[in-house]
Amino acid sequence: MRGGFVRVPPGEGAEGAYALDVRGKRHKAVITETPMRTRPGDVLLAELEPTLVYRPATRTVAPPAGAPDYAIRFAVDERGTAWSLDQPLTDAPNRVVWQRDGHTLGSRAVPKPYTGGVLAARGGTAALSLTRGERVRGLLLTTDRGEHWRTVLTGGIPWQDLKRGPESLVMESLADGRLLVGEEGGRYWLADDRADNAFHEVKTPAAFTSLTVDGTTLYGIADATTATYGLVKGEGLWISRDGGREWHRHGR
Repeated sequence: MRGGFVRVPPGEGAEGAYALDVRGKRHKAVITETPMRTRPGDVLLAELEPTLVYRPATRTVAPPAGAPDYAIRFAVDERGTAWSLDQPLTDAPNRVVWQRDGHTLGSRAVPKPYTGGVLAARGGTAALSLTRGERVRGLLLTTDRGEHWRTVLTGGIPWQDLKRGPESLVMESLADGRLLVGEEGGRYWLADDRADNAFHEVKTPAAFTSLTVDGTTLYGIADATTATYGLVKGEGLWISRDGGREWHRHGR
């Protein structure tokens, strides 16, 4: 996350959590079981289970308030809106639900015959990957904070080429609302603009084992996928501030 890292070790309770700032200084974090209403600045922690939100201002870790009973995926945007995928145990369709300050603002059914996958939200955009069987097939997205939704099944992303399954999908929203979509260790596509109608493939200077975003900056890491003393071509951290047109290697 911006400003450092948060660690909540499993099984250590309230005494085990801490925040590590960018200078390497460790700060105690407080864990509470009382659900916390999300607000601007809150950060969703990366672990899927349990779902926890971190508030940097108070270094507090807590579950989000008002989450649907059967929510299985979450995202929190810069306005403090919590987006979740509700997967009820009945035959009712999955739904994307969005809330702020513990109150539900709206919901949208996942179109049949798809089920929901990964959520991403920032810059007015919220997107859910659509899966069918064992493959990612497209996106359900809004670019106006939930007022209107559309299904994107083309847009320049060759979904048939994503062969590693939904668990390897990378989907993140840049601060300006553009979506980055791809596969871990594979190819990536970035929206041409914040409308997210069309995507182009990101050309990388090396084979990245991971690619992530912070604001509108792309960060790619080229490294070995297994422990080895052998060098990888282009090994290191690569940074692009112009959507992948130009890259420079950190420290070079």
